Amino acid sequence: PTISANFRSVFVVMNAEASSIERERGTQEWRMDLPTGLSAAPAVGEVVVEKVTEDVYFLPGSNNHLSAYVLPPPEEYLAGLSASDRRDLGKPRMLWSAESNLELTFQPLRTSSILFAVAPSGKGRAFNTRTGEEAYRFEAFGKIHSRPSQHGDDAYIGSDDGNVYALS
Repeated sequence: PTISANFRSVFVVMNAEASSIERERGTQEWRMDLPTGLSAAPAVGEVVVEKVTEDVYFLPGSNNHLSAYVLPPPEEYLAGLSASDRRDLGKPRMLWSAESNLELTFQPLRTSSILFAVAPSGKGRAFNTRTGEEAYRFEAFGKIHSRPSQHGDDAYIGSDDGNVYALS
């Protein structure tokens, strides 16, 4: 399984099934089938969607697609809703899906507004976290063998060409 987490939940993907486990109680919050398996660990973070800050789950698919899902609100919020509203809001909803044209071997990096995807070939793409639109492309002059790193809104990529690239 691949694992990622935020302040509230642990997210687990095995084969083409994703689920969320509430960190304090250890209970399953939701489960969903994915259109494809994953090629790397997902990323999770906050994104402003329609003027509301949402938790979003970014999935690198084995089909080279990146997908973003808005995560459901906390259980305490759902408890006050009708059964049909809980059903509608209790599962992740697709925000966007984009073809990366990359071998998605590494976990994507997320900053406040950009999702970076980098392939071992040295090619990379930056996507708008809210819309999935491509922001720009990147290419190192050597292969990449390890997951890029980040601090704040900057991504750092080491390449076989002997350089460290900083992207933001």
